[in-house]
Amino acid sequence: MTTYRVAVTKRPDGSADGWLIDLPGCRATASSFEAMTELLPVVTGDHLTWLARQGEAVSPFTPAEFKVVEES
Repeated sequence: MTTYRVAVTKRPDGSADGWLIDLPGCRATASSFEAMTELLPVVTGDHLTWLARQGEAVSPFTPAEFKVVEES
């Protein structure tokens, strides 16, 4: 199983952004940390699909783990 490292920014209003360090340009934004983490598999799959359409050699998305390694 692939593990993606995630950098998270939490805002005073409770919203959160998560950037996948291993997939530059891949980001999830939501109204809460919990909602953002639920979006991570969706945006990762979408991003990998987009990369493949651009001609990049990527493996199809399979179930993955997401590990928060940086938080601000």
